[in-house]
Amino acid sequence: MKRELILLVILLIIAGCCEESTVLESDYSFLIEIPSFRYTDNCFYFEQPEIMYQTYSEEEVVGLGLPSGWANNAIKLDNEGRWYLNNEYYPNLPDFYTLRVFIDDGNPDNNNSAIDGYEIDVLDTVYHFDECTIGVDFNIENFMLIIQHDIYINKYAIGVTYTQNDGIQVGNPDSSSIEVKLLKKPFQDFINNPEYWNLQARNSYYYGNVFLYGSARIIIGYKNDHAGPLITSIPDSIDTGSNIYTFADYLHLDTNEDGLVTTEDTIFFLSKFLVQLPFIYPFKSLEGMYIYQSGFIDIEDWNYYVRIEDIHIYRE
Repeated sequence: MKRELILLVILLIIAGCCEESTVLESDYSFLIEIPSFRYTDNCFYFEQPEIMYQTYSEEEVVGLGLPSGWANNAIKLDNEGRWYLNNEYYPNLPDFYTLRVFIDDGNPDNNNSAIDGYEIDVLDTVYHFDECTIGVDFNIENFMLIIQHDIYINKYAIGVTYTQNDGIQVGNPDSSSIEVKLLKKPFQDFINNPEYWNLQARNSYYYGNVFLYGSARIIIGYKNDHAGPLITSIPDSIDTGSNIYTFADYLHLDTNEDGLVTTEDTIFFLSKFLVQLPFIYPFKSLEGMYIYQSGFIDIEDWNYYVRIEDIHIYRE
């Protein structure tokens, strides 16, 4: 009798488990929505981006029937969705095994262990640098410097030293007063510091500490007056060329060309919680350059969003 009772209980548990796991339907649910101008401010090029990467020329855009907004803006991709570097500039890029990164956080109260430093050939401004640790304070993706995301970057000065791929040394990290290539000035702006401002990448979106899986997808679109649904069809006013009809195609999001835009595409860097769009200025033709050159964007000046969704499964 006891054996039969135990067997009955086991069968009921199995049945209950099976019943709970029966899928009625699945749907995508909203995770995060980022305005187009809220690109992360923690990513930096080592040289002006139009020099570093291969982009489509105006002649190629016309000849291939591509959107006019791709000219000198869309970064070319290889068959695996990786960004093409400018071959002529490659010798000038850092040998990343030699890269050292230094930050002055602008706080005079914590300079006891700081190293005095200068920008190359600019000796009238003294910085008080702390050296960063790779994997902790910074990482490298797409030949781009990514500073950790829990710091207030606006007031920081960021300098680097390295040996180029052609063997030429940039900066001097070993003297008592170090000399760095400056990638960012404190409180810089587009008007007064354009050469540094343009080294701060504006094609990367930080979506926070949200762990995404293979089912996550990205959608880009716009809203009328920031209300209502996200509209994913491209407005007629945008020149899309001859064969492009969706924002996914327009912004080259489907890098593996499987018809979906998911974490399988190279725009996602899951370990850094980043989406990196393969453009120097992704929304240049959609929103205008002002979202890349202004420190303040009024709500009337933008309409586009980057939305990340994931599968939500409904069960009985």
